[in-house]
Amino acid sequence: FALHIRRMRSRYRERRAALVDAIRGALGEGFRIVGDQAGMHLVVELPKGLRDREIAREAAEVELWTMPLSWCYAGRPLKQGLVLGYGGNTVPEIRAGVRRLEEVIRSIRGRRTRP
Repeated sequence: FALHIRRMRSRYRERRAALVDAIRGALGEGFRIVGDQAGMHLVVELPKGLRDREIAREAAEVELWTMPLSWCYAGRPLKQGLVLGYGGNTVPEIRAGVRRLEEVIRSIRGRRTRP
């Protein structure tokens, strides 16, 4: 059992690092990553003007499952963000998922800047 735990920790560490690197590379500044030290999920706080529920809804349309951080608040949401899990995905799947997320966000931003 201890060997299994060590093996899984190593896999999750690799997947977490891939997710953090992909987010930083694709989304850039303004997207703050929280909770990237351990676990199987992390949070990406969104820059001002982006709404987590809108992004999650449109991401689901391209089979990318995210959870809006605003669902975690009992009252008025204090922050907009996405809870992203990586435990059940391979590194290539993680990178592809972040590229799809980037496309969703770019599409949303593009609609907002049109006259």
